[in-house]
Amino acid sequence: MSEYPARKEFQAKKSYEAIVAMPYSSGRYRHGRESKIDPRFSMTYETKMVATAALQAYKEGKSDKIILLGEQTVGAERGVLSTDQLIKEFLIAKGVPEANIIIHSGLGNSFQQLQRLSEIQNPDGKYLVVSLNFHQPRVKLLTKKMRIPVEHASAEELLIKRSEHYGKPVKKWKHSLGILKASLIEVPLRILTRVDSDGKGQNALTEILGTREPLTAFPRQRKRKKQ
Repeated sequence: MSEYPARKEFQAKKSYEAIVAMPYSSGRYRHGRESKIDPRFSMTYETKMVATAALQAYKEGKSDKIILLGEQTVGAERGVLSTDQLIKEFLIAKGVPEANIIIHSGLGNSFQQLQRLSEIQNPDGKYLVVSLNFHQPRVKLLTKKMRIPVEHASAEELLIKRSEHYGKPVKKWKHSLGILKASLIEVPLRILTRVDSDGKGQNALTEILGTREPLTAFPRQRKRKKQ
């Protein structure tokens, strides 16, 4: 009889210490759902993909916690609004309890985001890091350098797996000009990441260039004219 409580405990155990969302910018509102925090700003399509994929992993029971590593929102007053706040609002609207969402705001680049994760990590736990395919190689480099116990998940693959509703626009987005440009920009950033062990070069680049401009907004679908 003693095996049954143990089995129940095993089934209740989550796979990961937390799901970690690696967003890709936020900026001026373009279209879609308006934020109640500040309707002038919104997540980019890319960040919404990561947020939705993290939500999918949460619903699958991968973990009962989601960590949001947010960056400064482009165009907003410094220190007032960052991407993690917009994602948190989105997740709460989708039914995730506020207590299950951990936010870290105003982180300027991928190095700073993952450095924060390394500072708060549970060394006995493992984290599921959700990022975009073109961003993931650099995220992998950083987590390996910082010795953070992680597994990586592709936001695109999680969404394509979820349903055709999400899969179709993701497949279209993957072949857009914006993604081609972003993939090319990632090449020198990966080289810098390999040689810049303490992050000084990456942080200096962020200081010079500022927070990256939002990559793209997914093309607005034209409304059908009423007959």
